Formats: sequence, C-alpha cells, structure tokens
Amino acid sequence: MNNTGSIAANFHEGSRSEYLAQYFFSAFGTSFLVPHQEDSGIDLYCSLGTRKGPLLFIENYYLVQIKSKKDDIIYENDSCKWLLSHNYPILICLIDKKENILEIYTTEFIPSLMAKDKLKKVIITFNSNCNIKSSDEVYIAKFTKPIIRSYILDIGKSEIKKKYESILNAWIKLDQENIERKNIGFDLQVVPEKFETNTELNSKRVINGNFLSRDSSKYKLKYNSMLLLYLSNEINVAAKEMNRNKFNELFILSAKILHSFEVSNYALQYFLSSVAAGKKKTESTIDIMLKDSKGNNLPMPNITI
Repeated sequence: MNNTGSIAANFHEGSRSEYLAQYFFSAFGTSFLVPHQEDSGIDLYCSLGTRKGPLLFIENYYLVQIKSKKDDIIYENDSCKWLLSHNYPILICLIDKKENILEIYTTEFIPSLMAKDKLKKVIITFNSNCNIKSSDEVYIAKFTKPIIRSYILDIGKSEIKKKYESILNAWIKLDQENIERKNIGFDLQVVPEKFETNTELNSKRVINGNFLSRDSSKYKLKYNSMLLLYLSNEINVAAKEMNRNKFNELFILSAKILHSFEVSNYALQYFLSSVAAGKKKTESTIDIMLKDSKGNNLPMPNITI
C-alpha cells in the first residue's frame, strides 16, 4: 500500500502536545524541541532567562518530558540508570489538548535514589490509589500534585507569566542543588516541607536522607575525596593567612582522615602539595608521618614557593 502524502495520526497528535509545551516553556527562556529522530526520552531542552534591557541572559538549564496521558511512566534497568545519571533537573509536563490545560511536575526525588544500589525500576504514577510499594529494587513516585497547572494560553498574560516564572525558578534551583549534593557523594535531599500548586515556594525546607541506606562502595571514594579536597583548600587558606595554629589543626585532622579512608589519587596529590607548601609558608614545625588507608607511608613532595 502506498502511503505517500500521509502521516501517522497518533504520532502527529503527540507532536501537537510538544508544540504546545514548547510554546509554554519558551515564555521563561530558551526551549529547544528535540527532533523525533534524536529523541532519547527528553522532549525539550530548556533554560530560564533573566531580562536585562533588550537582552535575555540564559541560566538554569533543565529538561522536560512531555506526556499526553496520565499513564504510568516506567524506567527499568538501563533506562533507570539513564534517569538517575542526569545532571540537570527533569520536569514532567502533561498536556490536555482538549481542555487546553498544562501541568508541570518536578522529579526532585531522583537525587535521593543514589544510595539504592539494588534499584532496577522507577515507576512514576499519577494514580493516588496505587497499591504498589517501594522496595530495594523498585521505587514508586506518586505524582498527585503539580507545581504548576495552567491554561496554556494564560502564559501570555504578564502577571501570570511572572508568577509561574518565580515558581519554576525556585524549583529548578532547589533540584539543581540536590543534584550537586548527589554528585559529591551526599545522600541527602533538601525539599520543601509542603507546597501547593501555583503557589510560591515559601515553606521551610526539610532534609530527607538516610546514611544507613547508602551503599558502602558506590559513592564513598567520591565523598572521601571531596572531603579531603575541601580540607586541602582550607589548608591553603590558612597558609595564605599565615595562620600557623589553624594550619596545624587542619593538617592533623586531614592526616587522620587520610589514614582512615580511601581517596582518589588526584585528591591525595593535591593534599600533599597543599601541606608541603603550607608548612613552608607558615614555617610550621609540625611533623606527622602520613599514611594512607592501607598503612603505606606517603612521602612529602618538594615544593618551591
């Protein structure tokens, strides 16, 4: 059968939802619609923007998945790993073309899943009566309340646009901060105590996280390395200030951490260089035999300052 001159009707309806979502999100900054042949699960690459005179300064990038129905969204095995690997906030956007309504949901739960080493499936459900319970291998995210619910054409009204922009900006920043914590090995998530749809995010924040649940091998090297890098930076600050007492205290603390935890080679080298330079700068006479977590002696490098 020759189908020249025709297109798949259902496929076209999905495209219409994407066009409507792109129009809505473009009110806040850039909104790039991914071509279907390049679609790997993300439909829009977006950013927020700040208007300064005739220019729009771009900031706070985020991703959008667009759906036309409130069917469960399932990420399983490699798709689950794909979902958890993203370093930008992901929003789920529901388009009801018949009612001309758009709903935006945040996936702020994603960074909190880093400790679940056995996780194989994430299910996002819009069914508040879902009886499936989360387990070590399956996480159930119940989407019962969007952060924004709007008639699509209302985004053309300046007061409504300004309100939605503030709400979206607050959620994107909060989500990005949680992602950054995840990337340095922190198994915690800062979330609002409560929120209401189409309402400014003003409630106090609470911390979610259980360090007892974190896998001991998955993130510990990253976390331990970041901890040593942070202390190394403070050692450099103490040396710059010529504060010998502060330098000595940080040196002792760092040496204990180095002996107790495995760290990456680059963190180790940065620490040794910082200590060697700091000792000369502060004229510290403290003498500690540095050992790594395996008990090996660590020679101090020769530093010229």
